[in-house]
Formats: sequence, C-alpha cells, structure tokens
Amino acid sequence: ASDRLLVGGAFTNIGTVAAAGNAPATSPARAALARLAADGTVDQTFLPALGSASVRDLSIAPATGRIFA
Repeated sequence: ASDRLLVGGAFTNIGTVAAAGNAPATSPARAALARLAADGTVDQTFLPALGSASVRDLSIAPATGRIFA
C-alpha cells in the first residue's frame, strides 16, 4: 500500500514549503490535484497537467495506477 493521498478540488495552491534561510514559506502551485505524503507534506514530484480545471471525482485504475480526474 502507498502512504500517499490524492486530493482534488478547486484550488491553485496547497500546503506550504519551507524556504531556505530567512525567506518565507511558500505554497506550491498545484491546480486542482495534488498528492500528499503520509505526514501531510505536498509531494513535489507529482506534477499533474490539468490546466485550470477543478476536480470533482477521482478514480485510480488498480492495474496501472493511472489517475482519472
């Protein structure tokens, strides 16, 4: 089992990312779909190309892991 969670909705940013030095934390740009790690942090390697769409439903094909949003 994967310790990750897919979240979808009508958002453009989610979570915060710590910046180097004294710079403020930032919200990673994610349009409508993001993947979170078990600790709640945003998976920076997951970069779906949805444009400006919002996600109402998610489905994952068990055999391939392909995500349908």
